[in-house]
Amino acid sequence: MPEEGLFNTVIVANNLNPSIFSQLWLVKNGVFAETEFDQSKPLIFTPMAVNVATRELELMVLPQMLQATFVQKNVDYERLLKKTLGTIANLLPHTPYQAVGFNLIWNLRPKDPVEYKKIDRAIFLSKDNPLHKSFGEDNCRFGGYFSKDVSMGRLRLNIAPVTLPFSKETTPIEGLQLTFNFNHDLTEQNRAGEIFNFLGYWSSAHKMAQEMVADVGKGWSE
Repeated sequence: MPEEGLFNTVIVANNLNPSIFSQLWLVKNGVFAETEFDQSKPLIFTPMAVNVATRELELMVLPQMLQATFVQKNVDYERLLKKTLGTIANLLPHTPYQAVGFNLIWNLRPKDPVEYKKIDRAIFLSKDNPLHKSFGEDNCRFGGYFSKDVSMGRLRLNIAPVTLPFSKETTPIEGLQLTFNFNHDLTEQNRAGEIFNFLGYWSSAHKMAQEMVADVGKGWSE
């Protein structure tokens, strides 16, 4: 089964003011309940950076971005995103937000590590590829970049060969890492509204990415 990696959502902005985001402000405006903060992790509030965590996600605020990273998987992603990033965008509608995007990472671990290099070559380097003759050695590894327009914006997919950490194996193992970015550039009219609407696409983006991961890993990955 594909291994889920980092899932996060980023709002790119110009001159965001982290000093606004005090713990009191976050609680008072319903971004987090007072009881939600994960006391096992430090709460960081400075004029240049804010970082707070709950059991479900971690919120980072920098002058150039807001970022929500999921700590737990299989939660109600859209509800959490709208409650945190969506609420913040609506509270600060005049902030010069530039773009909003989802980032999702999956790892594919081969069933047969010995056969992995053949599979990697078969997926990414056909005999019609002009680089085929230059990468014939047994130690070559391959990946790729793919992009297209989708309903929510622009999808960019990077696939790279990686060394995966321990799992059932006693040593690290080679595999593929698929990194998806769904990006939407914001217009001038109603940026906060656009952000809130985009956050509602999380399930669609997750499903689209998950299907591609399954297609790439079909037959050879765990």
